[in-house]
Amino acid sequence: TVMAYLDRHSSELARVFSYRAPESSGANNCHVYLSSWRFSRRFFEDFGSAAGDLFVKPHPHIRSVPEWIYGTIVSATVPSELVINDLSSRYSSVNVYHHGSSSEFYIRRKNVNFVKIFDAKNG
Repeated sequence: TVMAYLDRHSSELARVFSYRAPESSGANNCHVYLSSWRFSRRFFEDFGSAAGDLFVKPHPHIRSVPEWIYGTIVSATVPSELVINDLSSRYSSVNVYHHGSSSEFYIRRKNVNFVKIFDAKNG
């Protein structure tokens, strides 16, 4: 399974994708936004009020992040499964907000909760 592969090879994958774990503020929980082909401005109206650390993982094709985006930006070139797996090992609770990401099918952790965002422009 993808989970078993990530568990066995996370160090090698981190090296291949030049992934560095984002810094934590010491919070117990975090929130991760996985963008679609565009960022959802509507979603970000509420994202900043979430308690815990905030991370933004752009879609791989996105090359620049709008100035109204806030949170720690994770490289678009890193697979979201690698990021989520890493964060799930460092936080007691990880909320992943997405527009239909396949990551939801591959990541199975008790402390990871996927929330599908419905937005008129971004699905």
